[in-house]
Amino acid sequence: MLKYSEICGADAKLHEIVVVGTHDAGITGGAANVRTQDLDIYGQASAGVRVFDIRIAADRKHGDRLKTYHGAKIAPEKKSIRGAFGEALNHILIDAESFVSKGEGTAEFLILKFDKCSNWAGIADACQFHIGTRLLAGEPNVNRMTLGDLAGHVVVVFSDEGWKEARAQGANVKGIHKFANLKNGADYNDEMDGIQYYGKGGTSIWKPFGKIGQNKATQKKLMRKAAGSMDPEVLGMMYWTSTGIFESIRDRDARMWKDKRKPALQRLWNQGLGQAVVDAMPGHLDPADYAAGPEIKRFMPNIVMIDFANEERCELIAGLNTAAATALTQAAQGAQREEI
Repeated sequence: MLKYSEICGADAKLHEIVVVGTHDAGITGGAANVRTQDLDIYGQASAGVRVFDIRIAADRKHGDRLKTYHGAKIAPEKKSIRGAFGEALNHILIDAESFVSKGEGTAEFLILKFDKCSNWAGIADACQFHIGTRLLAGEPNVNRMTLGDLAGHVVVVFSDEGWKEARAQGANVKGIHKFANLKNGADYNDEMDGIQYYGKGGTSIWKPFGKIGQNKATQKKLMRKAAGSMDPEVLGMMYWTSTGIFESIRDRDARMWKDKRKPALQRLWNQGLGQAVVDAMPGHLDPADYAAGPEIKRFMPNIVMIDFANEERCELIAGLNTAAATALTQAAQGAQREEI
């Protein structure tokens, strides 16, 4: 099992390391243009995923059972979606609690990020019931917590709107925190309870083809906007995904991870890491110059969101924590040579 507690050390802070996240983490079935993952939450966690993007809605056709969904929500009062349902919320929470409470997982942590959901009070109640004492207590700034502090915990974060709605409906929100995305210009608050990050995935449904190129353009724009303006404690989030309403997500995803003939770091650089680093670094620095090696590590994204997580992909990304600055520079040089 991939263990960040050993790779990075118990004293490493969350904003100082690189971890794997999964986009639409609970969608393990459905049509080719919907499915985003092969492994359930426990399987993803064992492979090395630590941050899970989760969207929940009530499945009206199956007794209003709360499930993950991939698609566009209709009005919450109708409790339905345009898209497809995935894993049940209860199964996800049981998997998460089980992972951090048994064996080697007790030295690790998981972050469940709930966004674009309906029935927030029901989600909060389910978290209390299934995760219980494994919920992260207090009102901490999670960004600066160490891996030792986080060990054995499930960090549940709601959008501000969702958290307020759950509390207003009488749900117990103790141990449930908030997340804030600073991409719209909000300032970093070092006293905020929860997680603050910068980044965004997704592409327009009105542009159904060429998703890989669209995502690259989106990430480039975001990274440039963030460059030099974010507090170093803000978590940088890079999406290396290409979902859309047409075409096979798996096929597009495979194209993004192709060419295993290249060294692992160069493959990762070509797959999007390089673009994120280059756009975040000051313009006068050349990532292909060995003198810029330490700066590459400084401008590395903290969370790399992917589809179809597996051990190989997670190991590649987790390896960024221990990669030498010279190796990263060589990866940049290799990519640069290909462009010439």
